[in-house]
Amino acid sequence: MKYYSAKVDSCGRDQKSLTQVTKHLVGETKETVLPAHSSDQVLAQSFSDFFEYKVVDTRSDIDANTLTAEGNYVQYEPRVSG
Repeated sequence: MKYYSAKVDSCGRDQKSLTQVTKHLVGETKETVLPAHSSDQVLAQSFSDFFEYKVVDTRSDIDANTLTAEGNYVQYEPRVSG
């Protein structure tokens, strides 16, 4: 019982640590859940497509005219791979 009390006490006010210790003490394991996929290559490509889209989408949200340090405007043209 002293072991468990010491583990909990060592967390102090850190809620994240307390949650991790509690889960460990009750036997919960960290299980990585991945989206359904037909192969590792398909899953990897899906992640790649998702993040590529996020980058393109973020760039398109950036103002087309960006003021440089010299006070000049430069035209921003996002590159989109086809």
